[in-house]
Amino acid sequence: MLSDGDPLLACQIKLWRDDIKASLNKALKRTPEGNLDWAPAAGMIIIGNIFLHISECSDWWFDEVMNKQKSKELVPSPKSETPSKADIVKAMDTHWGRLERFF
Repeated sequence: MLSDGDPLLACQIKLWRDDIKASLNKALKRTPEGNLDWAPAAGMIIIGNIFLHISECSDWWFDEVMNKQKSKELVPSPKSETPSKADIVKAMDTHWGRLERFF
């Protein structure tokens, strides 16, 4: 395991698993499907794409920094079409799985 012998890294992985991942999954679950296209102002990223953007950021790090390969863009622009909740869940589950395999 990546955290073997490194207590700081082990603590960071625990924080990710217990707090970050759990909080994001809970927030998505509580977001009504009809509100996924809400944005705080015109031209800003919609809430449904914020969930994808969070996954995209760490996927970028994993692909570009760790694997030296081009990352997959999940949110091409703030005006991208609203994904369905099922599509967001699928993308986030794929993201969590990649990070778990890495950890």
